[in-house]
Amino acid sequence: MSRPTLTTRERFQRIFEHREADRIPIVDSPWRSTLARWQREGLPEGMDYRDYFDLDHASAIWVDNSPRLPVRVLERTDEYEIRTTSWGTTEKHWLTRGGVPE
Repeated sequence: MSRPTLTTRERFQRIFEHREADRIPIVDSPWRSTLARWQREGLPEGMDYRDYFDLDHASAIWVDNSPRLPVRVLERTDEYEIRTTSWGTTEKHWLTRGGVPE
C-alpha cells in the first residue's frame, strides 16, 4: 500500500515532529541565470520551477546577525566587484553571471 502524498506544510510538520513523511522536504533557490537557462531548455513560460521539478514551496526569513561592520567596495570592474562584508570578510561578486562569491 502506498503512502499518500503530503503537502509541503504536512511534510515539514512531520519532519519537525520526528515523524515519518512521504519523503524529505526538497527546496532550492536557483540563480536568475539558472532559471533563464531552464526556460531556454524547455521550462514552460510562467511555470514555477518548484512545481515543474516537484520541489517543496518554502520561504525563509533572513535575519542579519552579523557584527554589522561597514560594507565597502574595494574594486569594481564590468564583470565583478570586490567588497568587504558586514562579517568582515572580503568577497568577489560576479556582476554578469550567477555564482558563489569567491
